[in-house]
Parts: sequence; structure tokens; C-alpha cells
Amino acid sequence: MRLSHALCAAALGAVLVPATGAIAQTPAPIPDHQQMGTARSAGFYVMRVGRFKVVALLDGLQTMPFDKQLVRTTPAHVRDRMADYFLPTTVPLSTNAFLIKGEGRRILVDTGAGGFIDGKVGLLQQRLAAAGYKPEDITDIILTHFHFDHAGGLVKNGAIAFPNAMLQVSRIEAEHWFSPAARAAAAANQQPTFQAAPKMIGPYRAAGKLQMRDDGYAVAPGVTMLLRPGHTPGSVVVKLDSDGQTMLFMGDLLHSEEVQFAETGVAFAFDENKNNAVTSRRRTFAEAADKGSWLAFAHVSFPGIGHIRSDGQGYRWMPTQYGVDAIE
Repeated sequence: MRLSHALCAAALGAVLVPATGAIAQTPAPIPDHQQMGTARSAGFYVMRVGRFKVVALLDGLQTMPFDKQLVRTTPAHVRDRMADYFLPTTVPLSTNAFLIKGEGRRILVDTGAGGFIDGKVGLLQQRLAAAGYKPEDITDIILTHFHFDHAGGLVKNGAIAFPNAMLQVSRIEAEHWFSPAARAAAAANQQPTFQAAPKMIGPYRAAGKLQMRDDGYAVAPGVTMLLRPGHTPGSVVVKLDSDGQTMLFMGDLLHSEEVQFAETGVAFAFDENKNNAVTSRRRTFAEAADKGSWLAFAHVSFPGIGHIRSDGQGYRWMPTQYGVDAIE
């Protein structure tokens, strides 16, 4: 079920009475950024995976009419599934990116929408600042794929937004979106990405900061790009391994937590190859459930992090205990 993004915690003050009978001074107020709950309301969430720190970053919310965008099902069935969660069929959809910090690197997984989508998105830079990071701190960016809400934040006013970062992308993904032949054969709903790819990716390519990688490439020790095609031809999942713990950054392997965990065969209208998208989702879910891996999703309610367990023909989503970071 979707969680409130406005959870708050009250601070308890105390007045101490020393043995002399004098009343001690009330402790100074805790600065706002240290108050319980502010990490959540600031749009970032922090946890550890082995030796690495992972920061979930809420780029914002999109509006998603799932009864129109989910396919290989029926609008009536989608309405019923959403009603089971006390939700309408059109809901705010979290748009999450993630920062991986460790091994001397600060690696962004996706960059949010930037200025390429209207609405309540494009807030990644603000989230990074709230978490204590500057654009110059980022050493690498891994794109799970080239769609606006993942790659739009690469640039700001047409220029590179992360001046010290190397952009790591799937070779198949880059070759697809820069191919005139692929563009000519693509469906209408894919054309905007073909048009925007040079604007989002081009500045990094011109600056010599674009690296095209193959399946299994290790961006850093413990951080690996795994090809999972379907949503786009070169979509990747990013695998983080450290000290016996694993987290998989899933990109757009799933869009509706209310429907697609339980029914993995349901596809999304923007999946370019729906058969491959379903195959990639089922393969990755099966591996994650078997191994107990953490999963980090771009479009599951912020922070989008949790585990799954097999449940009949599908899976049950178990989100992380949201807010644990606020008391660490």
C-alpha cells in the first residue's frame, strides 16, 4: 500500500533537577535537520548495504492512470485491484533515484526528470543538497534506461548537471536511441525519447564522459550492470554486493506495486517489448526472492526499497521500515 510522505515524529524535551535543587537549563533545541522525521520529509532516505551507504532520492510524483497504462489485463480488473488497496486507478507515482556511496565513489542510479516532464518532478538536485551532496560530488551515473524520468536530470539548461561524473550506459540502449533505423520503426509513444536523447546524453558524449558498457560490467567493486531488456532494448538492473548483502536497483522493471507484484504477466503500455519485459521481471523477481535480496524500485512508493516473497503465482511486497534512518 502506498505510504504517506508526510510522517512526523514529536521531540520530547526534559528538564533536569540536579542535587543542589537548582533547575538545570533546558537543552538547546535540536537543529531542524537533526529532528526525527526530517530525513523523510526532506525527500531522502538512508540505509546501509554492507560497506556501502545507499540514499534513496525522491525526484517527485507523476500522475499515473493505471487502468489506461497497464496492459495484458482489463481496466475493470485494474480498478478492482486498486480498490483492494483503497486507491483510485489514477494515483501519484513516485519517481525515485538512488545514490550509492562507497569504495571512494558516489554513484547515481538514474537522475530523475530534470526539466523534461511537467509536474511535481525534477527535484533531484534539491534532494541531493538536503542529503548533504553537491552535483560536483558525483563520480559516476548509471542510467537504467533513457526515458525522460530517468535521464532528464543529466542536464540543466542544456549543460552537464554533474560536471565530474562519468556517464555509464548500456551499449545496447545507447545504440538503440541514437539509431535512425530504430527511430523510423518505433511506435509513436517512443518518438519523444528519440527526440530528447541527444539533448540528455549528447553533452556527456561531446565532453568524452559517455561510456557504453556491456552486460555484466562492474562500474566499481561490487557494483555491476545487468542487462534486463524489455521496457527498453538495453534496460539494466544495477546489482550492489557487499559483505554478504545484495541490493538490486530495478529501474522500470515494475510500475504498479498494487498489480504487478501479484500478477507478473501484466505489462506496461510503454514497455517496448512486452514479452521481454515480463521475462526480465519474472527472472529477476525469482532470483531476488530466492536470495532475499533488497530491491530498490524507481516507481514504488518512496523510498521504493524492500523485499519480496513468493506468494502463489506472484509475489508479496514487504517495504523497508520507512523512517529507521531518522533515529540512527
